[in-house]
Amino acid sequence: MFARAALFCIALIAAAVSVAFATTPRAHADAALTYSLCAGRAETEYRQSLPLSHEEELLLSAGGSTWQRPLSDEEWKAVDSLSREQCGQPPPRDRVELRAGLNVAWLVGGGFVLYATAPRRRIFLGRLLRLRPTPGSRYRPDLAAVVYRLAADSEVTLSGVWLDASDYTQNALAFGYWRRRHIELASGMTGLFDDDPHTFEVIVRHELGHIRGRDVDVTFAITALWGAFVVLVVAALGYSLSGKAAGEGGLRDLGYRLLALSLIVLAARNTYLHAREFHADAYAATGPSSPCGRTARMNLDRFLGHLAFERAARATRRAATRGEAPPSSHEPPDPQDEGTVWPFATHPPLARRRAVLVDPSRADELSGWEAALIGCVAMCAVTLLMAHSFDVMLFRLNTGDLRMDEISTLQPVYAWLALPLLLPAGTVLGRGVWATVAAGSSHGALHSAARLAGVAGGLWIGLALGAQLSQMQGGEGWPDSLTAMWWQGKPD
Repeated sequence: MFARAALFCIALIAAAVSVAFATTPRAHADAALTYSLCAGRAETEYRQSLPLSHEEELLLSAGGSTWQRPLSDEEWKAVDSLSREQCGQPPPRDRVELRAGLNVAWLVGGGFVLYATAPRRRIFLGRLLRLRPTPGSRYRPDLAAVVYRLAADSEVTLSGVWLDASDYTQNALAFGYWRRRHIELASGMTGLFDDDPHTFEVIVRHELGHIRGRDVDVTFAITALWGAFVVLVVAALGYSLSGKAAGEGGLRDLGYRLLALSLIVLAARNTYLHAREFHADAYAATGPSSPCGRTARMNLDRFLGHLAFERAARATRRAATRGEAPPSSHEPPDPQDEGTVWPFATHPPLARRRAVLVDPSRADELSGWEAALIGCVAMCAVTLLMAHSFDVMLFRLNTGDLRMDEISTLQPVYAWLALPLLLPAGTVLGRGVWATVAAGSSHGALHSAARLAGVAGGLWIGLALGAQLSQMQGGEGWPDSLTAMWWQGKPD
């Protein structure tokens, strides 16, 4: 669980750093180019004023031409003085590291603010009513007392139990952040509590399972970081459209690619949510104070079927209200059709949840779709970093951290840089493949081989898509060595 969360977070941070290289101000780039051309003319003028050396005289007498002979330290000081006299003070160095730090600070700081305020925003925007277990409370103290009792049995500390009076469905939700967790009940849960208290307790235990497994903490943290990242990318796109960026075309192209990456991260996060739903179902059926596993599974299965039927019926009514022909207007909605897995579905389909209830070993098995998303996120983030190897080399040369004769040492530096991304990706894929093999052992070798083939195919497609999505190209006419994704210089 935490390896997958680390992969998402590191990928977004790597993408935020990549924005820093493409956001050089146009005014700074123009000033640097103007000074460079002027300084070049000053150097040429100074070289022409120098007397010919003995080697140059011999070369000229043999019919050759002069060459750019090395200058001494004193001569370079004279060139620098002449350049300042003719061209003025050189422009300040482009502070790429400052922009990168600001981007990461915005990502982490903005994500933290969104994470810390998420419970309050949900309570305020949803106009939730607080349920208290004290006698004489205005809203259903018996309901709150049962929820707090189940939380104590599960060794979970709740900061509040809330009622959404505007939601008439039978549904519950866990939300909050670290050490401040809440349970929200839709108003339809009051009727379920009165009619079938055992099923009510199973649903509450499902939400408590999310809290015990830290699903709430991880999910809200990733979502908050993702929200801050989207704001950063939109700001970069706006900057590219303002005409103030040096490479506005490249920055705009990078922004579109990062928007695509943000959607892929969101879809990958939802596949993580699918797996956590299975674990929460298992806890609801086997947790403390629950009835026997078979009875709890039956109650949960019946509730899931009712919830799916209710959602499908609402979709049919909405289609009829808009004047559209419902997909099955002549038949009642089929709960088995609800919850089809698509890129942004936060819950798995009902059929798969029922299958995992019967066979809990299938909770962590990996599908080809999930492998493709994980591979795409990892490869996209790695290639985003590798694509800027030339920019990083220029930055290190400008700061004096690197000499020209040390350029051949770049390759191991960037190879190690990719490990923080590849290690969590490998951990997630390895565990998923292991769970897939274990889950398929009861279905036969042919079934396991087919599942592994699907996972391998999905991973290959994801890696190829991630490499293509984040591929960076330099300007027209640049040599191939400058636009290569795994660029490495060679000393002369």
